Amino acid sequence: MLLPTFLRKRYNTVRCGYFLHCPFPSSEIFRTFPNRDLVLRGLLNADVVAFHTFDYARHFLSCTTRLLGLNHKTERGALAVDYYGRSVSVKICPTGVNTDRLQEGVMSPETVAYRATFRAAFRGRKVFLGVDDFDIFKGIELKLQAFELLLSQHPELAETMVLVQVCNPARSGGREMQELQAEVATIVERLNATYGVTEGAGGDGGCVGGKKVVELIERGTSLQERIALLSVADCAVVTATRDGMNLLPYEYITCRQGPTDTVLGTADGYPSPRSSTLIMSEFVGCSSSLSGAFRVNPWNVDDIADTMYRAAMLSEVEAEARHEKHWKYISEHTVSYWAASNISELQRATEKLGNVRCYGLGFGLNFRVVTLDPNFQRMDRVVCAVDYAATTRRVILLDYDGTLVPSTTYDQPPSAALLKLLRQLSGDRNNAMVCIVSGRERSKLDDWFASAVPALGLLAEHGYWYKGPDWGDRAGWQCLAPAGTEEHI
Repeated sequence: MLLPTFLRKRYNTVRCGYFLHCPFPSSEIFRTFPNRDLVLRGLLNADVVAFHTFDYARHFLSCTTRLLGLNHKTERGALAVDYYGRSVSVKICPTGVNTDRLQEGVMSPETVAYRATFRAAFRGRKVFLGVDDFDIFKGIELKLQAFELLLSQHPELAETMVLVQVCNPARSGGREMQELQAEVATIVERLNATYGVTEGAGGDGGCVGGKKVVELIERGTSLQERIALLSVADCAVVTATRDGMNLLPYEYITCRQGPTDTVLGTADGYPSPRSSTLIMSEFVGCSSSLSGAFRVNPWNVDDIADTMYRAAMLSEVEAEARHEKHWKYISEHTVSYWAASNISELQRATEKLGNVRCYGLGFGLNFRVVTLDPNFQRMDRVVCAVDYAATTRRVILLDYDGTLVPSTTYDQPPSAALLKLLRQLSGDRNNAMVCIVSGRERSKLDDWFASAVPALGLLAEHGYWYKGPDWGDRAGWQCLAPAGTEEHI
């Protein structure tokens, strides 16, 4: 996330796009990160910041507003953040899968052999499939608990259903992972002992078979074996409690579609027309893209069990309609489409980059680039002084923190020298108004300036409150954005 800062520092006019492949946390979580400002500024040094879903983009925009005080707008139908004269585009573009590669793989000799084995092993039963990394956020134990509840409520389904759970090797260890593995093994053993027949091969990582109601495969699978499993599954189940995009549902739909040659696929045993069923956690990124899927709260085991029953009882006509709807979306929004869309947005966002002036400001990770109009000219002090002396009705607005005094997190009262200068300015008859603008509270500005410089106007809380100079009939504080107006927040 800091890379755009280093690129922008080396090449001020670089065209930089950044795509975040994982969820962006909400502002309530992100604000606890000590280096939050540096990370946000790093992302804003890119020209385009892209996310999988609108929720992730909304979290990012909320953080830029609450932590950096930046505003966002809609520009030509796209979201954008104003950052030091630059318009940083915020794009929402979920990624896809390489459908061509998967459709070519479904008819490879190894895949065909695997598919024949699985069809023989699960003949006469509906296959529910889960493919997950062995991780505490994948909800594997919740899926198994729901399946156990389903069989306890409908024991007759034990003869017609099987849950195949592929657990890829864990990427990390620790006590929580050991407890999860033990819990999964216990539930699987209990399910097979209660509703299935324990004879046959299975969870040892070899070929599946027998009459188990749960086939647990605790090992990595090759691409051909994975494609074969996805192509024979009647329903894919994803119950992650928190995940990024998770492309398994896209892969499942593509593998169920079969090869591009539909005649060849039908001859190999693919149903015609094609059908598929999806059960997805609402916390998975792609759940909003596949509107025909059954969406569940993975923490609600009863809901998952009921949804599994609905999926098992789903008619072929409805399964075909859901598959057709999903395949239409996935075949159009491939990984190639995702890449082209991001490049197109980067080109659009930087099309006027060659017509602006860029100036680098700041040091280290606080570096940023200020862009100015090509006709911008720096103020000439001599010309400004001459024009100032020639005018007789001046209005002077002076920022307080960071201009008249150093910007600090604590109260910085004006010095005696500053108060003297302000009295001189406000006492000049050619100055119609001299006003202090500050984000501080009314009471603080009153303490500092009301009696020390009576002829000074005050704007507190960034202009929300105004108090005019004391010219004999000085009124109190006035709200410039009362409730009911467009300016009121």
